Amino acid sequence: MFFFRKFIFITSLYLIFSNICFAQQEDTSLVTQLRHSLQKKYASLGILVRDVADFQIDRTMPGYNGFSVENFRIKLTGDLDDNFGYHLETKLLNTPSILDAEVYYKFTPQLKLDFGLFKLPFSSEFLVSEADIDFVYRSQTVNALALGKQVGIMVSGKVNGDVLSYAGGIFNGNKGAKGNDNNQFLYVGRIVLEPFSDNSQSRFIKIGLNAAQSNDKSASVMNFNFEGNRLLLGGDVNITLNNFRLYSEAIWGRLKWVSGEINKPFGYQVTAGYSLSNKTQLLARWDSFKEDVNASQSDMVLLGFNIVPAELFKFQLNYAVPVNDGKFKHHQLLFNTQFSF
Repeated sequence: MFFFRKFIFITSLYLIFSNICFAQQEDTSLVTQLRHSLQKKYASLGILVRDVADFQIDRTMPGYNGFSVENFRIKLTGDLDDNFGYHLETKLLNTPSILDAEVYYKFTPQLKLDFGLFKLPFSSEFLVSEADIDFVYRSQTVNALALGKQVGIMVSGKVNGDVLSYAGGIFNGNKGAKGNDNNQFLYVGRIVLEPFSDNSQSRFIKIGLNAAQSNDKSASVMNFNFEGNRLLLGGDVNITLNNFRLYSEAIWGRLKWVSGEINKPFGYQVTAGYSLSNKTQLLARWDSFKEDVNASQSDMVLLGFNIVPAELFKFQLNYAVPVNDGKFKHHQLLFNTQFSF
């Protein structure tokens, strides 16, 4: 708790000092003043607040009907002298936790070295910031199989401009800031090919491939405490043409338990989107996942409507229909209000 009290104290001093320094900028918008005050190259402060309403007539989804604060995060990032930089992030809810504690060094635009606790380069949807995901929650497959944030070391960079990017690293294999739970490591890599894009990034095609392998002692996989050999393979395609967007991702796994039992989970999602304006977006998603080839498959249809009424605010309305049990009383309604910068 001492770390979090100290973090909040330093953040508060930073806010007060910044407001004093930039109190004279009355000729600019409030958002611009906020960015000038809190976001410098050497120290950029960010905040994410997400409040979610969840309702289902006959509850079959995890949790209960009602309202919740899904996230409250504070992050501090910056680029410093001699190509060094840092990324610190904490989640301040009932049980505060460290999400990111990362330092990095940029050798060149083609080579960057990261060390510490941060997101692993696996799954395009997981790599998107929670403030920018398409729906209130990520897909079933990503929630079950993505590798989360772990402690390790990673190299990354871009080749031939932005046409090809890569990332690969060695990590503990267990999520969070705690140390390794055995003498084995997780190896993960990702490449992204962008064969077509324009300067405005309103028209582009991106194709990603990722793979991971580990020998685990106590890894959280599909809500199980997994011990054994884990292999994950995944791919994604993102096509954006002005207001239209088509995005799909699939992940396949092979989990060999120490007992000899083998599970082969597989899941995918296909998302189509259309921007009605620069403030509104319509979305539809087919979301499918099963824990093993012989297990029952969970299919969902999700409809989404995203509104950005102001620069730092976002509203998301989701309507989810379980295909396997499409009774109206089992449909789910989600509403997210969000503030982030």
